[in-house]
Amino acid sequence: MSKVLSLILPIYNVEKYLARCLDSIYSQGVNENAYEVIAVIDGSPDNSIFIAKDYALLHKNLVIIDKENGGVSSARNIGIEKSEGEYIMFVDPDDTLMPNSLQKVIDTISFSNADIAIFRAFNEGTNSEVSAWKGRINENIPYTGVEAYEKVGTQGFVWGAAYNRSFWHINKFAFALNVKNSEDSILFIQCQIKAKQMMFCDISLYSVLSRPESASHDITPQRLTHWFEALKLVKKIKKEECKTPIETAMLDGLNYSIISSITNNAIRVMGWKAKKFLYEHKIKEYLPISKENIKRSSIINKIMKNIINHSFMFFFIVTYFRGK
Repeated sequence: MSKVLSLILPIYNVEKYLARCLDSIYSQGVNENAYEVIAVIDGSPDNSIFIAKDYALLHKNLVIIDKENGGVSSARNIGIEKSEGEYIMFVDPDDTLMPNSLQKVIDTISFSNADIAIFRAFNEGTNSEVSAWKGRINENIPYTGVEAYEKVGTQGFVWGAAYNRSFWHINKFAFALNVKNSEDSILFIQCQIKAKQMMFCDISLYSVLSRPESASHDITPQRLTHWFEALKLVKKIKKEECKTPIETAMLDGLNYSIISSITNNAIRVMGWKAKKFLYEHKIKEYLPISKENIKRSSIINKIMKNIINHSFMFFFIVTYFRGK
């Protein structure tokens, strides 16, 4: 039997969480011939590989790849390369799949030609929805990615969705190895721009654990410097791949989000000295924000985007005092 779905797990320093993640997958009672789990041990110095090996003794569809540390993008890329499923799904190993969800996902994508199938995701503990699209777009109806953007926007993560392998490879998608922040957002918006069939499915699938020690909470000046690689990549994609004003608007929405995140986090780490840091890294090179994107923004974002287009210094001052 061919595999319908490949679950890609990039694993680094998650020994406290890995077993519960794997339990959430294997406790669902789904025929293991229908899917595979690709556990990519990314040079993890803890006991994650031994935990994965214990599960592999019990589950023949668990494939372990042990590699030198190269980061989450490298781990995901290798996992995709080694996987065989008709669809690809990303699971962070500190998160879990919700009960009775996996079979529903497999059944849905088995009879679908969707390039991307989007499912429901929730924050663990609060049960708040991560990306609340339900009620804002018709379920199980294929849209182009651009149409979906016009109805519900985009998302800043790749998990909680299944990606058609053919769609992925035809478009030569890959996570950028030199981008350490916003890599999910960039990859997802690229997929959304290219998607001819994007489908939203009312299946509660993914539970997200927010933990203080995760990479997304560890902001340092060095990491802020690396974050500019994300802006460089977005600028490159805009120049080389965007063919319409709406595609440019989609990328500019992400561009503004990254600039805002860098600015806010730089202020949090450095205070007023963040101004010098941002100018030294030539943040104004990634402006302006397109009028098409501003037109589609909320009132507050319209104001801030017009401010940033007029004067980054004014934008910095407003951001600084808003954070006080």
